[in-house]
Amino acid sequence: MACIKRSIVYYCAMRVKDPQKENALFRAIVQLVNEIGFAESSVSKIAKAAGVSPATIYTYFENKDDLIVMTYKDIMGRMSANLFVGLNDDLPVKDALHLVWRNIHNYISSHREEFLFTEQFSRSPYIQNIDLETHKRFFLPLAAVIRRGVRENVLKDEHFHMHMLFFYYPILTLANPNSCHVVSLEDEVIETAFRFAWDAIKK
Repeated sequence: MACIKRSIVYYCAMRVKDPQKENALFRAIVQLVNEIGFAESSVSKIAKAAGVSPATIYTYFENKDDLIVMTYKDIMGRMSANLFVGLNDDLPVKDALHLVWRNIHNYISSHREEFLFTEQFSRSPYIQNIDLETHKRFFLPLAAVIRRGVRENVLKDEHFHMHMLFFYYPILTLANPNSCHVVSLEDEVIETAFRFAWDAIKK
C-alpha cells in the first residue's frame, strides 16, 4: 500500500496545479476549522467544501496537516504584506506604530474568518510546525520600527517580545469577537486602546 500511495502522490505532484483550486482548498479549511475544529475537518469534508475530489488535495499538499500549515503561512504572508502598507523610515516612531495599529485593525476587520483561523492555529500543536525564523519574517517591518524607537530613545529598551505583548496583542484581542465581544469597536475605542498601548511601551 505504501508503494501505491507514493506512486499516487508522485503522479499527482506531476500534474499542473490550478491556483483557483489551491485557493479553494485554503478557503475550505478555514471555513471548516472555524466551524468544527481541526480534528473534525477530514480530507473528505475539505474536498467537498472546496468542490474538488479528495485525491486533488494530494496534488497540492502532502496531507491534511500540510494543507493546514500552508494555509496559515499563506494567511500570515498576506496579512503581513497589508499590515505595513504606507510604512516608511521618514515617519516618526509613534506615527509609524499608529499606522501599523490602524492597518492591523482594518485588515482583521475585513478578514475576520482568516484571523479566527490563525488564532486557533496559534493555540494548537500545529504552531510547532512554524519555526521561529519563519514567524519573525512576518513581523520584520514592525521589529525594525521598534528597534529604531529604542535607538532614538523613544521606546523602552526591552526584548521585542515584550513590545509585542503590550502593543500587538491588545489589538488582536480587541478585534477578536470571541474574546472581546462586549466592546464596540468604534473609532474612539481603537484610538483609546492605541494610547494605552503606546503608554506601555514608550520610554
